[in-house]
Amino acid sequence: MPGDIGAASLVPEVEAETTMNTVATDEYDAFASDYHFLYSDRVLSGARFLEGYAEVLQSLPPRARILDCACGIGVHSLALARRGYDVRGTDASAGMIAEARRRAALEGLEVEFARCSWADLPKTFGRPFDLVFCYGNAIGHCRTPEEIVASLCGMRAVLKPGGVLAIDSLNWEKARRERVRFCPMPMRVRDGSRCLPLYVWNFPPRWQDPHLIEVVLLFQEETRTHHRSYPITYYPFHYQDLVIRLRGAGFQEVQSDFDDAKDNYTVIARTDNNSVQEPRAQRP
Repeated sequence: MPGDIGAASLVPEVEAETTMNTVATDEYDAFASDYHFLYSDRVLSGARFLEGYAEVLQSLPPRARILDCACGIGVHSLALARRGYDVRGTDASAGMIAEARRRAALEGLEVEFARCSWADLPKTFGRPFDLVFCYGNAIGHCRTPEEIVASLCGMRAVLKPGGVLAIDSLNWEKARRERVRFCPMPMRVRDGSRCLPLYVWNFPPRWQDPHLIEVVLLFQEETRTHHRSYPITYYPFHYQDLVIRLRGAGFQEVQSDFDDAKDNYTVIARTDNNSVQEPRAQRP
């Protein structure tokens, strides 16, 4: 279990709503049909995800209600549904939601997917969740500290008292310190195509500037070689700033496995057992 964090500080004031990051949604809309090439078959099965969060999942009641609020193409939502959880999936990208629905239909799994920003989660769901996942470094698409807090407030608002938020993030401190520009992934062989994914990183001088990652997919099909590329924009943040913003959003207990030498980390945050949620329209 990650260690407890006792940090607290002032947080920015937050407006009730923020606009959806349309640049990020457009980037992922274009990427959705090729997104699976980034991952191994084991990752696509959801096995690694379920193993990584086994302790959190085991603490839930049977048929627990779970929201995957950065669901992408639905890999983790579908893995949770196969385990018998009551799952909903949301994403800001319409393209990703369409691909998630397609994959659910292929398996005959009944998982509801909806396009929704994090700040708008309380408008979308009436019944609260036991657990909310924000996976895949997705929180790095928030453009400002205010947008991060508003997004975290949206996630907290759809949790039950004592509910859990699990956030997965890149270790931006390590990434900016090492500044590795080219990151090739293992070759994928699917549907008759051989694909080598390559991440090309661009590191501007300042932390607060947008960081562009070019995801290049190199395809070899018989005698033909070609590529497709997708730009993805991130807005880095310091680990301790994320902790501060979680507390500013109302989370009482924040734990993490952050390690300065690790590429990624997970933060587990819990709501107060006595928290009272504002009434909302009753939706699924």
